[in-house]
Amino acid sequence: MQDSQELKAAQKEWKKEEMRQVASKIELAEAERIALGWRSIFDKRQRRLIDNCCVYADNDPAGIPGHQLMLIIAEMTSLLDGNL
Repeated sequence: MQDSQELKAAQKEWKKEEMRQVASKIELAEAERIALGWRSIFDKRQRRLIDNCCVYADNDPAGIPGHQLMLIIAEMTSLLDGNL
């Protein structure tokens, strides 16, 4: 009888901890979404491409295929971030 109660108590604690971990993951995902602002609508790969456009534009680009597109994306990013 004692073992059964201990088992139930342990299972209950395990379930509580599992629920805390899920809540923590949800909170982290929400915090990341808020921190990303408008970027949150893009997936990680797309955000990396946007960041690459900004780095490209900031480093006196000589021009490559897609040159104007990268400059436009970098300028739009600055506008959306309020940096202009």
